[in-house]
Amino acid sequence: VGGILFERRTGVVLPSNYPGKIAVLILSGTLLAIVAGAPPSVTEIMGGTALLLLAISVTLYAVRVAKQWR
Repeated sequence: VGGILFERRTGVVLPSNYPGKIAVLILSGTLLAIVAGAPPSVTEIMGGTALLLLAISVTLYAVRVAKQWR
């Protein structure tokens, strides 16, 4: 939502970052592992890793938006 508002106000579309891309890849792998019947410990580690990377991605994105806004 923040990216959409930023784009509407500035006309600039910020590209995605690598932690976000990796997080989506790991999250997809986690869902696949759940469907395949992987042990809960594996899916918990993968899910936790994906959440950590998503938090990093959102933080980096927010910093870039703040820098562009100035």
